Amino acid sequence: MLTAGWYPVLQAMLYRALPEQSGASMAIGNVFRLATTPLALIIGLVASKVGLGAALWMLIVSPLLLVLWLRKRDQLTA
Repeated sequence: MLTAGWYPVLQAMLYRALPEQSGASMAIGNVFRLATTPLALIIGLVASKVGLGAALWMLIVSPLLLVLWLRKRDQLTA
C-alpha cells in the first residue's frame, strides 16, 4: 500500500537512469524496497498512538508530495 502510487514512477526513473543494466536496476530496487519496510511499521505506530485518521493522512499526503516533487523537478530540467 505504501509503494502502490510511487512504485511505477520510481521504477521507470530507475530503468531510465541505468539503461541496459536491468540486473543492477533490480538489485538497487530491492535495496530500496528493504528501506521502505520500516515505513509500514511507522504508519502502524502512528495509527496506534495518534489514531487511524493521522495514519491515513500520511498515506494521502505522500503521493501528493511525490507529484509536486516530480513537477518541480521537470520544471527545473526543462
